[in-house]
Amino acid sequence: MRVVAPIICACWIASYSGSAFAQALPPCDRSSADKVTDAGGVPTLVGCPAVDVESILTKLHQRYRVFVELDPTATGIAPRIITRQEQQKLNLSFYFSTGAGYPPPVVHHPTFTIKAPDRVQEGEPITLAIHQQDGDGQPHHINLNYDHPELMADKAPSFDFDPKKTDEILSVNTVKGRPGDGDHPLTISLESTDEGTSIGVPGSQTVNVVDTEPTTYSIEAPHGVGRGSSMEFTITRHGPVDAAQVEYQFDQPNGQIEQSWHPVNFDQNGIALLRLAGESYLVCADPPLVRIRVGNQLIEEAASYSNYVPQECRPKGILQWLHDNVPYWPWPAIPVGALLAFGLWRLARRIFNGGNSGNGTNGDPEMPPPPHLYPTSDIEYPAMPHLPDPPEIPGWPKFSRQIRIEWDEPQPPDPLPIAEPDNG
Repeated sequence: MRVVAPIICACWIASYSGSAFAQALPPCDRSSADKVTDAGGVPTLVGCPAVDVESILTKLHQRYRVFVELDPTATGIAPRIITRQEQQKLNLSFYFSTGAGYPPPVVHHPTFTIKAPDRVQEGEPITLAIHQQDGDGQPHHINLNYDHPELMADKAPSFDFDPKKTDEILSVNTVKGRPGDGDHPLTISLESTDEGTSIGVPGSQTVNVVDTEPTTYSIEAPHGVGRGSSMEFTITRHGPVDAAQVEYQFDQPNGQIEQSWHPVNFDQNGIALLRLAGESYLVCADPPLVRIRVGNQLIEEAASYSNYVPQECRPKGILQWLHDNVPYWPWPAIPVGALLAFGLWRLARRIFNGGNSGNGTNGDPEMPPPPHLYPTSDIEYPAMPHLPDPPEIPGWPKFSRQIRIEWDEPQPPDPLPIAEPDNG
């Protein structure tokens, strides 16, 4: 009867099924245990569930006294698993686990990932979301790394992740670069040196830092305004807020307006309205204009009047008649055209006269003097007295025409170099 009780206990234990093997125990080799038992030996049953070795325990009871004991020292092992066995001569003792501490506590290894926007305007902050998965309830130290730290306003931060959170939100600032230098990619990555932590996917994010567009300004002037009416000019800022001071002044060509500079105050939409009172400018002068100054840059835009011209602003005399009767005639061009016509007439006259302007009386051209057959000298001779007309001689003169010859010698040449005509 001393053996029956342990056998009954073993059968009761064998009625339950173990679900897993302890990691510290060897695997159960049931086939080898059956062979050893059939050969009369004592097999090693450590690591085997009781339900699987019930027949072996029965065979061993036929030759040995078998004792079944609980093993309170075994923890983290599924219940009813043989944890160890002992033999003292014909006494065999098998120890079964109680299941204390089973299943073993899961060791968590937290994983961290990062999420960031795809793009951000330079000078604006970047919002980062750090996510923790499988947290172990312990704080872990996280570092951020930048591949282009010159794009950031501060160094990459480090922080302790709160074990009570699953997400940590951070904001890091970018620097405002020079407008027009292009976009720049920025990669932000996670790093942790704490034991038991890992960086998941994605462990880094690339953010495109978008270049800032240069700030420009435009002026919208009123058109078709009645003379003497108030005018409203609109100044619009295009792009981000510029640190440069923007100033304005009113001006009027041929008019009288105080040309002082005043600061331009833009609203939240980048728009400023400038009002010019009607009594501030001359209605008969050119339309007023507004001029803005941004650093060394000047921008101006002039208003325009309606077609109606007050009586006091209309020209007088012939110009008034032209203005009233030929409103679309370019009457200022009439004196210019007259001067142009007179100049063309003078030019044609000089060309026709061979470059001479006339004799000073009637402008008729002078005939050139006849050529001298012989050289002459500038010797003055006394005036010859008037001779009476010679008597008429029949057949005289012999020649049909007279030719006057001048010479500067005391005696004329002989013969005279005169060719007689055929009838002479």
